[in-house]
Amino acid sequence: MTLVRVWGLWACLWAGSMLGGGVLAAEGEASPNVAFYLGTDAPLDLLQAFDEVIVDPAVFALPSSERYPHTRWAARVEITQKDYQGTPAAWLEKTLAPLWGKGFRDFYLTDKERGGDSFFSAPPSTEDRWLSLALTEVHGEFKDARIFLRNHLPVADARGDLLAGWVVESIFQPYDALQGWFLTVDPHRLDEQLSQLHHWQEKYPGVPLIDLELAQTYDREGQQVLARKSAQAGLIPYVTSPDENIVGIGKLRVMPRKILVVQSLDPGTAIEEGTGSKILSLPLDYLGYDVRYVNVNEGLPEDITPDRYAGIAVFLDKDVADQDKWRLWFLKEVHRHVPVAVFDRFGFDIDIETAQVLDLKVLPSGYLPGATARILHTAPMIGFEHAPQVEIQDAVGLAIGPTGQSLAQIQVGDTIMDMAATLPWGGYALAPFSLEYVGELNRNYWVIDPLKFLRQSLSLPAMPVPDTTSENGRRLFFVQLNFRHSPLPATQDFPWW
Repeated sequence: MTLVRVWGLWACLWAGSMLGGGVLAAEGEASPNVAFYLGTDAPLDLLQAFDEVIVDPAVFALPSSERYPHTRWAARVEITQKDYQGTPAAWLEKTLAPLWGKGFRDFYLTDKERGGDSFFSAPPSTEDRWLSLALTEVHGEFKDARIFLRNHLPVADARGDLLAGWVVESIFQPYDALQGWFLTVDPHRLDEQLSQLHHWQEKYPGVPLIDLELAQTYDREGQQVLARKSAQAGLIPYVTSPDENIVGIGKLRVMPRKILVVQSLDPGTAIEEGTGSKILSLPLDYLGYDVRYVNVNEGLPEDITPDRYAGIAVFLDKDVADQDKWRLWFLKEVHRHVPVAVFDRFGFDIDIETAQVLDLKVLPSGYLPGATARILHTAPMIGFEHAPQVEIQDAVGLAIGPTGQSLAQIQVGDTIMDMAATLPWGGYALAPFSLEYVGELNRNYWVIDPLKFLRQSLSLPAMPVPDTTSENGRRLFFVQLNFRHSPLPATQDFPWW
């Protein structure tokens, strides 16, 4: 079993406990983990945790089955009104045959227009009768084809034996695709729908019934609540964005394994030479995360979303060239609910509007001659490798709002400032409460415990991490011998017994 698959499996177990209930722990062929991803840049490292992934074959190329042996990929096939004017055989030759040639064996038949009421169409429509014939034609032409059908209750009720899965949409949270609005479900209609769905499950107990729910793109907690409702009703949930271009939440919630480190570098400086790279790589590697480094002065990525990234760590020891652009990007990520941990400085001036977004208070600046700064309070994580030493020039006029938790407070005159804190959006540890450089020793010392601060500010879950220094609990000892003037290779590795 590969390491990647082990992480996917562990994510399943963790997510099952997060979503809760025996329904989510159900196993068997009728309870697979199904995902829908129609974006152009499918994150295969995350999607491989699912048993079946619905994709858009126009922008998705089938990956190697050797690399992802446990995941099946189903091609999304749109059904249009023109299809009903021909024969199922002609439609099959035009639509499914090319996809079969590309290697697809699973197909997801869906209406081209969203929000149709074909789920409850009665009596069966022309489309439903045509689809029933098409399903028979598919299984006659392609013996190994697996078909997933969206909505069309009469077809699913009559030919459920030909389906690999039936997909219904927006049972608990209706969505108006034309207006882009989420609607409130009618309780009586919900009871009617669930009654019909449970009746269908009794009729076809071996066929998965997947509930595709749509929610706000970056509201991960709201998505999880919706997935829990669906699972508690006995359905296989999957909650995603209206564009279906994120890694959503179903029976499992795949844990993002990436963290972005933002640093400010002078032109021509290699990314690995930045202070942020040097000091944050060790704690983030220890926590088991894949780290991506960027230079704020050379552009910022647009693909940082909470389904792919566990958070952002910011270490800016030099000025930012375009502070306005950096502030807007920072606030955009906060709006996306991507946790952010700030070390040393924010890198932009915090005005009143920015402070309101971050639940901070901007305090008056400027102090009387002879004023001094003293430490009022520090959390246990402060003083990790070096005790904090604060001077008047270190004071930053910020105080946290009611949602924050202070980690370090100082006082200048009558003004009390929070120099380190955690908040709902993440946290910050400003100098000198983050890192202390000792010139005599030419090295940096942590003032704040980076592991505890990163875990708390980025809301990182407690979980196992790979340990390459041991095997089954036994420590490993590696020896490398370099030979000269020997018939053996210049470098030879030997196991240690």
